[in-house]
Amino acid sequence: MIGVGKTTLAKAIYYSKAVVEHFPVRVWVTVTEKAANKAQVLLMKKDGTKDQTLYITQVRDHLKEKLCLALDNVSNTRDFDKLHEKLSGSGMANGSRIVLTTRFKNVALHADRSRPSPNSTANKGKGFGVV
Repeated sequence: MIGVGKTTLAKAIYYSKAVVEHFPVRVWVTVTEKAANKAQVLLMKKDGTKDQTLYITQVRDHLKEKLCLALDNVSNTRDFDKLHEKLSGSGMANGSRIVLTTRFKNVALHADRSRPSPNSTANKGKGFGVV
């Protein structure tokens, strides 16, 4: 499912007024295939400050606040597990949420086995709906 708008939809959610107002911290992580340790990170705070120079391990300092974490372009379960361990495994605040984009059904199922829902209107069941 390349080019169907997964990242565009995730960005629309991430930058929406409701999300900006609800989450004091928002983190966007763009994952390069099989390189979770070299992911590009954009940290944005409610006060308008931004930081694009952080590494994944430095984001942990901000996890004590409720945050919206977007993991974009996760291509395999190993990368998801590394990111999840480094970020949410260190204790995300209650009310934090993760938005995940992936082209791979097995990654979506692995990330949240209890919630993926087949999207019957797109790709005849080959994609996932917004959950």
